[in-house]
Amino acid sequence: MDSLIPFLNALDSFTNLQQAVLRSLEEDKKKATLICSLVGLSYNSIKLRYRNPLLWRINEIRLLANHYQLPTTAFTQFYSNLPLLITLLNGVSNSQRRQFSRMCGLKINQLSNRLEMDWSVSDVLRLRQGLTQLVNNSQ
Repeated sequence: MDSLIPFLNALDSFTNLQQAVLRSLEEDKKKATLICSLVGLSYNSIKLRYRNPLLWRINEIRLLANHYQLPTTAFTQFYSNLPLLITLLNGVSNSQRRQFSRMCGLKINQLSNRLEMDWSVSDVLRLRQGLTQLVNNSQ
């Protein structure tokens, strides 16, 4: 399970980036129309995301990080490490795989299907929670 720690670190980095973007957004709440044009969403969608930050998509976080001049290496690490994570998870025992799926609500084949998709922040947080518990339970 130590082989999952680098991916867990990448998820932690992404979570930190997401929180930094949300703090910057909070300071810019009055500029919702600018944010609309920046990420390509309607005003109502932006307002919904202000109320429920888990609705933000990873690519939207990346666009906002670029706008606020925050480093986006965590974004790149997340996507570049996904294929490796799937390979590692396929190598664990069936009971650990089921445990992981229960903890984060994602099956490994769903991770494979989502490689090319834009993930929601809630998906990333669930994945992080599941990996954290899997690593902690194996120690």
